[in-house]
Amino acid sequence: MTIAALIIFQDEFKQRSFFDWLVSHISGSLPPHRYKGNVELTNGFIKFIGNDTKLNIETEFLILKDNIEEVYLGYDETFNITQTRGLGLGWAPIRIKFVDNDKQENVAYIITLYSRWRTANKDFYNFLIEWLS
Repeated sequence: MTIAALIIFQDEFKQRSFFDWLVSHISGSLPPHRYKGNVELTNGFIKFIGNDTKLNIETEFLILKDNIEEVYLGYDETFNITQTRGLGLGWAPIRIKFVDNDKQENVAYIITLYSRWRTANKDFYNFLIEWLS
């Protein structure tokens, strides 16, 4: 399965400026993200291929299936409803907590097939839960 996605990691929220926050509230702009591209699920990992929008370079990374500790659909203290317009009424991010290559706990927030007021996150979340079982 391959699906268009926006991704931001938990620590990247700390690097966002007030201007970044403001832009994510302007009509027509995308929700908070650093990476824009496609997510591909294989038997053993989630692979992202796309663009690092901050550095404007092509990038790719993997999240190993065996390293995923938690998958959650919804807002939390980091990616909360004030981070985007709409007050969380139309969609919520998928949060994936995993152990990275440096053996550190990390959190990725994924938004799939974003289109103004909706996403495919609920369907993708359900697919992830089944994929992990």
